[in-house]
Amino acid sequence: MSFLETLSYYRHYRPTEAEIPLQDYALDDWSSVRERLQSGQYPTPQSLATSQRKLGQPPREDQQQLDDVRQPPTPPFPPRRTKAELLLQFQKQPADIVTIDAQSAEELPQPDDSWASLCQRLYGRCSGDLERLRAAFGFVCAVSNRPGRLVKTESELQMPVYRTLRRMEESTGSTGEDRHSEVFAKLLSEAGIPFQRVLGYKKGAGLAPGFRTPVGGSWFACFVRGEWRLVDIDWAAMAADTDSREFFFLTDPEQFVITHLPCQLDANSDDKSTDSPAVWQLLARPLTKSEFDRMPVYLAGGTAGEFERHSGRLAVLNWPWNVVLGRPGELLELELRETHQRRHLSCRYTSVLRCLSNTIDGRQPGDCSVSRPIRTDRDGVLKFKVEPPWPGKFYLEIRLLTEDDDYQYDDCFVGFVLHCPVGCGSGDGGCGFPSGELSEFGPPRSDSSGGSLELGCDIANGELSASNGEAAVALMHIDGDGYLRLTCRVYQQGDRLTPPGTAYLSRLGVHFYAPAGGGQFALVLRLRDRPVCQFLVAADCGADDADGAAWRQQPQPNWQRLVESAASGASKDVFGEPYKATTAAELYVPVDTVKETVERVELLRVAWRPRGWERRRHGGEMAEAEADLICSALSNRLMFIGFVAY
Repeated sequence: MSFLETLSYYRHYRPTEAEIPLQDYALDDWSSVRERLQSGQYPTPQSLATSQRKLGQPPREDQQQLDDVRQPPTPPFPPRRTKAELLLQFQKQPADIVTIDAQSAEELPQPDDSWASLCQRLYGRCSGDLERLRAAFGFVCAVSNRPGRLVKTESELQMPVYRTLRRMEESTGSTGEDRHSEVFAKLLSEAGIPFQRVLGYKKGAGLAPGFRTPVGGSWFACFVRGEWRLVDIDWAAMAADTDSREFFFLTDPEQFVITHLPCQLDANSDDKSTDSPAVWQLLARPLTKSEFDRMPVYLAGGTAGEFERHSGRLAVLNWPWNVVLGRPGELLELELRETHQRRHLSCRYTSVLRCLSNTIDGRQPGDCSVSRPIRTDRDGVLKFKVEPPWPGKFYLEIRLLTEDDDYQYDDCFVGFVLHCPVGCGSGDGGCGFPSGELSEFGPPRSDSSGGSLELGCDIANGELSASNGEAAVALMHIDGDGYLRLTCRVYQQGDRLTPPGTAYLSRLGVHFYAPAGGGQFALVLRLRDRPVCQFLVAADCGADDADGAAWRQQPQPNWQRLVESAASGASKDVFGEPYKATTAAELYVPVDTVKETVERVELLRVAWRPRGWERRRHGGEMAEAEADLICSALSNRLMFIGFVAY
């Protein structure tokens, strides 16, 4: 029996109109999801791009230009070239793309214009089909985004071209889309550019994940430079800025299909070369309607700048569809991998989790619980952990923050709807992850501290599991003087500092002891009062709560024993090296070089558990081991380190 039938949350969930049934998102074999995503069985922008580069076709050499011989183009095929490679053609032409845009934007239609006379001026300086296509694209966008230039005249009924352009300038919404396409088709015909107008589904900004995509309008497939390319003149003309507008010109098919899927051809089309609209996806690996509806919308802003900054940066490793069904006992974790070609670019990852509906009383939580990104290995893998405070439906959005010299960009990378049958809190929003002091959890990165600092770590995972309430991280720290002063802080849920005694830092590493009750903690390592790395520590219980805990009482250090031992000259293990393995109860460390005379006493309580340590019966009672590591520097000549068992 499916978990959708056994869990109360799913049994009582009622989908709204046009919502995709939850059964379509149920994944029976989670173990194969990662492999299917990497192989392309589940479509992603990365897998589609890989298929396009491998299986796509080169441009038709005999049809690179159709200026002189108006021969019919070849049937649609997936292009191998990217948009960036195609636009390199502009560098070899007298007029580059900026010049063409400026000229087409300044072209002002005249009341007595015909389509032929208008296009003669518009294409007068263009030397090929790509330049004419760009001029037509720029002209429609300029007219639509500069209202008021075309003045209404009494005799415009006898001026069909001028009247059509003026109505396009004034129109908005679906009416405007139809008129943009009408004008663009006329300009392409006058330019001699073969095209196909395609009707299909469009994922607009208002479409939530988990709903079927409605038929949303039309776009164009244009044959230029020997291959078919995609143009959405309607969305381009209505775009708010040049960056957004540019995305819809000659868009790569693997990016275009994120929001556009053909369903039929224009009823007035003369092209009868194919009966299937799927070929107009121009993909080497076409999508089905079901895959299109369930595929996440990556970089939902759909701008050329977003794809230039982030295309190929991240790959989703474990969530194939835009809706994720949670199960009891399974923590929701989104795993992503940074690609090698983008890892050198500076980027911060953030998340937003908001409640869409819940089973409590309809309240919206103040701050739902999602962790900061956690680096899990040295190969660019990171994850987000989600712990919603109550059962319900949530929306998780992953955002990318980048900046250049002049501006900071905050782009949405991907979004998912999460169904959570069981909450992780008490219902008051009290659960959550601590943030710590940095934007992510993970070991020190090579550029995190600058200068000559090297801070090595024995683990690559930014997440620690505190078994029995205890955890440790071995460190290697070196700077120019051979000594590095580090401190550490521990934050608990709500980003409150934990009481003293939660963590200790030594030359060998960090020892963590969870407070009573356990929970989620942020262990932050700081260098010269500046955070350099942090770890997310999960503890099921406190160190004092665990069976066989390191200590249950807080004995006082036996200072008198150390003083008497020093005075009597009792047997000690003497060494001069910084570290030494020993079984002696007391250690004697001579100090040869003294830079400064300081008398100080330090007490460091650590868990003393030799390898193979366990609780043993002694004298009919359970005996437990613990230790005080006591350091006393007297006039910088003697240092006693005593291990005292209780």
